[in-house]
Amino acid sequence: SRRRDAFDKEWDQRIASFRKRCDAVERKLRDRHAAALEKTRASLEARLVSKPKRFTPQLEELLRKRKELMRRRQFSEALDALKQAEAREKVELEDHKRRVRGENVEILDQLFRTQRDELAVFARERDAEETRISAARANAAARAAKNGCAAARAAVIRLAGSTRSISRSIASASFDT
Repeated sequence: SRRRDAFDKEWDQRIASFRKRCDAVERKLRDRHAAALEKTRASLEARLVSKPKRFTPQLEELLRKRKELMRRRQFSEALDALKQAEAREKVELEDHKRRVRGENVEILDQLFRTQRDELAVFARERDAEETRISAARANAAARAAKNGCAAARAAVIRLAGSTRSISRSIASASFDT
């Protein structure tokens, strides 16, 4: 019937509007996540190429020893100290990079967990709202059917038993809003 079609059209538009808003929110959320990931990646790359804030006391001692030997013009000993310091620095830089890589993995894991949780919350809220809208539609349909049945009963009394008229009255009044 036309009333049923109008009822369905109105609720279909509500659901379509809701889904369109959800798509926009999800797109915005994913864009924000992509921007956060890009920003995090840039900062993690910068951390990876940085030197440690402090070297170990052993390396610092080798560097001081080299400076002292240079000041005293003991160049061959200073060169030996420099080679030792460079070897030690290389080991410390590798340790630093390994440690930073591990920290970077943890930071990325935390970021991905947070983003996954945000998307899960959004999906739960979206599904709950869609369920609420479906329930509201069902309730509205039940009310319309109930109101339509009351109108049909009144029509039955007026028509005094015409079966064909009763069927038409019920069908046309079923979704009166």
